[in-house]
Formats: sequence, structure tokens, C-alpha cells
Amino acid sequence: MRTQHNLVLQVHLQACQGLRFTLAAQDSVTEKASVSFARIGTHYKTRRLFCRLQYRRDQEEGKRSLRRLSKYALGETEAVSSSI
Repeated sequence: MRTQHNLVLQVHLQACQGLRFTLAAQDSVTEKASVSFARIGTHYKTRRLFCRLQYRRDQEEGKRSLRRLSKYALGETEAVSSSI
């Protein structure tokens, strides 16, 4: 008997021209492994500034992790940070 299912959800909400909210989730189960993640994020953009902030939660075979992924850019300067 084979067991397999995949579920994917993506939502994008454009609040205004420069601000967008995103939500994504995926659940995938097969005979060999199961993988799940959920991500929520915000994107803010003007002519001079871009900012993206995302939180992602992963779950694989009993392992869980929560990561914050951030990216900021201003003119020619760019800084990227991530933490677990």
C-alpha cells in the first residue's frame, strides 16, 4: 500500500503599491519521508529602500526549526541576515 499526499497553500495580499504580505505552507508525506514548512513574510519597497522579512518553520521527521530570513537594501548598500 502506497501512502503519499501533497498539500500546498500560497496567499499574497497586496496592501498597497509598495507593501505585500505573503503566506505559504506545504505538507508532503511519502512512504520514505514527510516534510512540512510554513512561511509568513512582508515585502516593503520604495524607490530607495527594499525590505523583506520572513519567518519560516520547517519540520522533517521529528526535527523542527524556526528561521528568520531578512534582507534590506538601500541604494547601493545591501545587508542580509539570517538566524536559526
